[in-house]
Amino acid sequence: MEPAQAEEDNWMPLESNPEVINAFIKELGFDTSQFSLVDVLSIEPWAQEMVPQPVTAVFFLYPVTEKQKEFKKQEAEKLKSDENKVSPNVRILI
Repeated sequence: MEPAQAEEDNWMPLESNPEVINAFIKELGFDTSQFSLVDVLSIEPWAQEMVPQPVTAVFFLYPVTEKQKEFKKQEAEKLKSDENKVSPNVRILI
């Protein structure tokens, strides 16, 4: 078995039940009286109106397809190529 395949076979699905996640993050010390996770049923306006405000973050949980894996691989190869070199005119200010 190839190392990449072995790693993929050992991946555990992420829990997506807000009640379970909220209980878990509370045990980790997260202030669930101020922030909590909820299900978003759709990105349409009617569903967004049901989400408590303000929203601090959004998690998208979805299955990864072979097409997405191939795209990720292509993007990684692009990043290794010369076409993605940073211009000498770019300056980083700290």
